[in-house]
Amino acid sequence: MRPLELSLAGRILILRGRNIGQHVINHMHKSCEILLVEQGGAEYTINGVAHQLAPSTLFVMGGLDAHKRVINEFPFVRYG
Repeated sequence: MRPLELSLAGRILILRGRNIGQHVINHMHKSCEILLVEQGGAEYTINGVAHQLAPSTLFVMGGLDAHKRVINEFPFVRYG
């Protein structure tokens, strides 16, 4: 991923990510995460509850929410 915009003295970082192959993640952050899906799709499991993300989906995960991502439609392009 590469940074698109850096603002508020480095406190907000917006990235555009693109996956063309499977890349499963399973982790958590100390801060909230906001995703906007541009293309493709993925299943995000947040604290054991599965959510399907498709193009134009805006998704917010709280800080310290354990989350797992499995991409199910390529390429998976998102901002967050």
